[in-house]
Amino acid sequence: MNISSDLTNLVNSNQKLPKMFFESPVSWTDFISNDYFYALQACIDNKKYMNIYWTFYNKGLEIIFDNSAYELKEKIPNEETFCDNINKLNPDSHENFYYIVNDYFGDTKRTKDSMRFWLENYADKAKGKIIGVIQGNNLEECLDIYQYYLYEDRVKKIALNNALTTLTRRDLLQVLLDKNLLTAEKPIHLLGCKDNVLEYREYKPFLNYIDSIDTSSPVTQAMENISYGLFGNLKKSNIKIFKHLNDRSPTRFQKICLKHNINFLKSLFI
Repeated sequence: MNISSDLTNLVNSNQKLPKMFFESPVSWTDFISNDYFYALQACIDNKKYMNIYWTFYNKGLEIIFDNSAYELKEKIPNEETFCDNINKLNPDSHENFYYIVNDYFGDTKRTKDSMRFWLENYADKAKGKIIGVIQGNNLEECLDIYQYYLYEDRVKKIALNNALTTLTRRDLLQVLLDKNLLTAEKPIHLLGCKDNVLEYREYKPFLNYIDSIDTSSPVTQAMENISYGLFGNLKKSNIKIFKHLNDRSPTRFQKICLKHNINFLKSLFI
């Protein structure tokens, strides 16, 4: 794979890439060009992190505010606190501020009930646009919750969890495409990277519907002084960025790895 050539071809072809955000320690952000800001509820008490957030917000760039179900598990704040945090982070009611309603890993019913409760009690109070997450243990459950979001006008974007239990995101997207259920009117967000970054090359047929992705993979690999090879990353890093927000700036070698890894990831969409 010739990454430099692939990226040049991308520029010349005007091919649309999803908007990308790479989670990183605060001190690494100056070395990353992000298209939008993916804000974690688990990190909003960190002043340096929020300084970066407000830089993006004040420029009018897109924001996605994640409930941090992955980071906090069952300790995610209740809806009242989440709503308060949304409004604190979007004081000017920006049109391109999105937030992810509380979801529960592998539990379709609980996730749907959470969305119903939010729509009934908080949707009119929260300043922003709603994202619903696909959670399910099989294709039937995933299709059920996807169609619930698809036909609910107040849900503006649908996020695909990276750990669906019995099928891959690529498989689900193919089924949705075959059933004519994908639409650019309600685009897809890809939540993280499951195991190997090469996963992203499987989404080329669906780029008209994938609006954005977030991942820490290029960063966490660089933090361990690893550059992606021909076969991507050989193992998934155990580093959780929200626990490393205050890490020191990257070394010269880590900067090289970081640049290579981000370019490698982008080239997978070509």
